[in-house]
Amino acid sequence: SEHFDVDWGDPALYDLTLNTERIPVASGVDMVVALSRSAAFAETPASRQHLLDLALAAHVRAALRAGADTSHVDITVEASKGVVTLSGIVTSPQEREFSVEVASSVAGVTKVDNQLGTMTGRPAARIFPSGSVR
Repeated sequence: SEHFDVDWGDPALYDLTLNTERIPVASGVDMVVALSRSAAFAETPASRQHLLDLALAAHVRAALRAGADTSHVDITVEASKGVVTLSGIVTSPQEREFSVEVASSVAGVTKVDNQLGTMTGRPAARIFPSGSVR
């Protein structure tokens, strides 16, 4: 999609793909229902946390794209239990500060692990409490 730089048609993004030219739709529906009821697809605390982490990272990426000072920033955003890690290269220390500030302001972010480097410097490997920039 245009917001997350993914090709929704890429079959590698899905757990299951069915070719409805070869499998009748009704059979495909039966297969999906059976799989959804199987232990392999059962929701677990770990799978719920994984979804929460993915959602938080997506919210941070969206906030960065919406920010006046960060809309052009192309960095990696990962989340784990409220801790958001920013990595990659930005053009200046100010851009790094703006990125950390925006990420810290997103609901659910408890800390920002700033691994961002600048074109002229090295990564700042410090963890910032939510809402603070140093």
